[in-house]
Amino acid sequence: MKRLLVVTLLLFVCVGIVAAEQVELVWYHCCGQVERNEIFEKWAREFEAQNPDIKINPINPAGSYNAVLTTTILAGSGPDVFWAGIAIWRFADLLLPLDDLFEQDKAVAEILPNMREAFRWDGKVIALPFGVNAHTIFYNKNLLAEAGLTMPPDWDWTTAVNMAKQLQKDTNGDGVMEQYGFTMIDRIHALTYAGNVYSEDGRRTLVDNPITIQAMQFITDFMGGKLGVVHDSTISSNNQAALLSGQLAMGNRGVFDLPIWRRQVTFDWDVTYYPRLVIDGKDYRSAWFSPEVWAIGAYTKHPEEAKRFLRFLLQKEQMLEFATLGAVIPTQPSVAVQGFLNEKQPANLKAFTDTLAWWRNGQWAHPADISFEQMTPWIELRQMAVPASTAVPEMARLAQQRIDEFWANREK
Repeated sequence: MKRLLVVTLLLFVCVGIVAAEQVELVWYHCCGQVERNEIFEKWAREFEAQNPDIKINPINPAGSYNAVLTTTILAGSGPDVFWAGIAIWRFADLLLPLDDLFEQDKAVAEILPNMREAFRWDGKVIALPFGVNAHTIFYNKNLLAEAGLTMPPDWDWTTAVNMAKQLQKDTNGDGVMEQYGFTMIDRIHALTYAGNVYSEDGRRTLVDNPITIQAMQFITDFMGGKLGVVHDSTISSNNQAALLSGQLAMGNRGVFDLPIWRRQVTFDWDVTYYPRLVIDGKDYRSAWFSPEVWAIGAYTKHPEEAKRFLRFLLQKEQMLEFATLGAVIPTQPSVAVQGFLNEKQPANLKAFTDTLAWWRNGQWAHPADISFEQMTPWIELRQMAVPASTAVPEMARLAQQRIDEFWANREK
């Protein structure tokens, strides 16, 4: 009897020790899509089953995700592990370096080098990009065929403008287009035709150069109708409805739109690259990107457990499951081939993965939180009140001022 009592007591003690040693990780994920939430919840339970010493508390915050994330992190109550998009750079100095994971884990090491380097700050990798939302040009093959056109394997802006003119229709001559040829919902990609927006050390902006000036002027002229392509401001601000209805023949959309197009579109369609910009016989490429990353707050009390969870999230089983949603380009090539490029539609799906080769750090890729689009020179350029030769150097000056202030405050 005594022996049984001792064994029972020991069991209670052991259980108590295990319970006491279990740590809890708060995990913020985004952004309200039912399919994502279901997958993330399932992953939390699977990880706990494999790691009984760790409890995952998955939270999809109500309200504005970025606002909640910013508030909780700055208040010192932020999550241990969290999802982020372009807002990741707001927290660059508050994140745990993750370079060691590239050495420890094959799945992490498979992340494309340019994607990994895109999140290096102050010499350290601060986030793991598991996916990229990239834009390509979506186009209606039926409308092109009606105009006697086919999309070339690759194209430049001269070709794009000529095709757009042939695709726009004003059948009754009242000056209102029944069909528009080509429009863009933004022009921020023009900043990266020449390369990165910021220097590698984050101390300089690089936009004040002849290529960026010419790119900004060209896109401004295109969007402003000076090149003979007619635009509608409503369509330009959100071209999805016009593309789906056949009112617009060509326009830029993101990889996250693929599920919608596969589900809703009845006409023949495909995607292609952003047009090349040719200057003095040389090709320059750009596109629009936003990242999806996992990060760990440097303030976490459980860094090793958080890293273990991050490694789990990047394993092929999880990444393939996520890739089936079709709303992100996986940054691991083997996952991209198996879980993304195996879809039948669109035919030129590879355009999305090819585009990743032209990734450049954009306006968001600096903790100084710079937005060129909100600057007065940008607005004046968009309104065609000033030329790019005036606007771009002034934007560079304002951006450099913010960068200098950031470093001065950081180094106090």
